[in-house]
Amino acid sequence: MMKFILKRITFLAIILPLFVFLACSDDDDNGNVIEGTNSIVDYLNNNDQYSLFAQAVDQAGLNGRLNGNAGTYTFFAPPNTAMEVFLQETQFDSIGDMSQEQALQLVSNHLLESLNFKDNFSTGYLKTLATVPVNDSVTINMSLFVDAIDEPIFNGETKITNADIEVDNGVFHEIDKVLKQPNLKTFLLADENLTTFYNAITEADITTDFETILTDTSTYTSIFVPNQNAIDDFLQNTSNDVDRLDNIYRNHFLEGLQISTDFETGFGATQATENYTGNDNPIDAYFNTQLGLIVNGSAQVVIPDIVAINGVIHVTDNIVELPSLATFIGANSNMNTFTEALNRDDQAMQNYIDRLSEEDIGATEAPYTVFGPDDNAFEELLLELYPDNQTADLATIPQDSLTNILNLHIIKETSLISDNFTNTSLESLGATVQLNASDSTLVDMNSRSAKISPLNGQATNGILHGLKSVLLP
Repeated sequence: MMKFILKRITFLAIILPLFVFLACSDDDDNGNVIEGTNSIVDYLNNNDQYSLFAQAVDQAGLNGRLNGNAGTYTFFAPPNTAMEVFLQETQFDSIGDMSQEQALQLVSNHLLESLNFKDNFSTGYLKTLATVPVNDSVTINMSLFVDAIDEPIFNGETKITNADIEVDNGVFHEIDKVLKQPNLKTFLLADENLTTFYNAITEADITTDFETILTDTSTYTSIFVPNQNAIDDFLQNTSNDVDRLDNIYRNHFLEGLQISTDFETGFGATQATENYTGNDNPIDAYFNTQLGLIVNGSAQVVIPDIVAINGVIHVTDNIVELPSLATFIGANSNMNTFTEALNRDDQAMQNYIDRLSEEDIGATEAPYTVFGPDDNAFEELLLELYPDNQTADLATIPQDSLTNILNLHIIKETSLISDNFTNTSLESLGATVQLNASDSTLVDMNSRSAKISPLNGQATNGILHGLKSVLLP
């Protein structure tokens, strides 16, 4: 019995080390045995062709994070030849000349948290672990564009040269070029769905230097980029007025890095400008966030938050046209009844929508300042006018009465922002109303006071404000 036990112990003493050796060994695609664990860091350190990128990982302080025994990382590794080109282009003499933050951004831009084998890549956008600051406390991950129509191409220029090397904490791909941090131009050129817009805004006749805006890394810019179908349709059906085209394109650009969750329902300034005051005031866009993100009532964001080092792209399904007052009223989620009233069939003779869409300033009564009653104001009006009729609605108001009501809310030949309010009389399309600057109210001929919600929505042909009550003739 004792001999049998000793034989068992001897057998285990021989077989267990062999089992551990086999379990802890791995082969790379060249058949080279990698001793011990086989993490991303191990693989870099055991293959001399990645020595420069291994130094970058160390300089970034990521050795600990990338040296795990398990994980789902996708790691793109440029060999030394690609890193040498990168160092020359960026004028670094060595990896040691990079700060930790610079090295961290470089390596993080080559790292995905999800597992992606070469054949699993599909055309679209992924998020790398490189980040861009949204504000002092919030960052957002930078985007990576994948064109997988034939073989995967990343950000328009980088390809996989040695794919699907399995490591303990993910999958490792050798690539032919360093994945430089993308700017806005990078994505407009790499993604053919966006390239038509890039070509349009950089035409020789366009006066704004959009090329510089797209590549300037000293400031952030947010862009609404119409997809290829939208811009193709626009170009086929627009005039050749170069100045107008330039302003339309500027209407797609906002200052700062504004991610999709930053937008609130309401107005925000674009880089387009009005041309009727001589002050080149920024034209606004109206954002509706109740169902996704819709700009000026017609351009739906279909791909949000394509993040570059100098800003963010939001892809839309329509062009963001220059807005008139009619655009803003129709897009405003709180002015549905006002919109319905202006469009009511028996108001067609007043031609409200065409008048509020008019751009020929000076030849008409434009510019206008419109005080648009909100939906709640119209509900209160119906209760006031028809206290015994519980089913009263907009259709209950007679034609002439509705015309007289609407006319009081459209001030002709005037463009008033709230900062310029004074105690004054305003000439509406119907009659004179009084503006009280002290309490931001409008007073009708019946001495009824309506509180102004100062929206300051700057359109091409005037200003839109909100109103908490409906004025009456």
